Order: sequence, then structure tokens, then C-alpha cells
Amino acid sequence: MHGEEVIITKDEQPLVQLTPLLATQRRRQPGNAKGLVIISDDFDEPLEDFKDYMS
Repeated sequence: MHGEEVIITKDEQPLVQLTPLLATQRRRQPGNAKGLVIISDDFDEPLEDFKDYMS
């Protein structure tokens, strides 16, 4: 996680070497998903299927 490499061994023989990927940090841009999520007007209304459970 902090740049170290990890080697997995079996019978004292190295099998796998894990190395961290170089992270590219991009600045978040507020609003870049605008218009992709649509919430209907009745979003928080009770569902018909659960009518029997609501009392």
C-alpha cells in the first residue's frame, strides 16, 4: 500500500511478486456526472409490493 513489494513463496521458492501500481491522482471535478442519475418524483413513496407490511 505504501510502495513496498510483497513476494509470495511456496517451499521457499518465490512464486508471485506483488508491486504497487503507480497511482495517478486526478482532482475530482464536482458535477461531472450531472444528468446521469435521475430520481423519480415518487422515489420515497411506499412500494405496492410492501403494502401488506405497512400498517
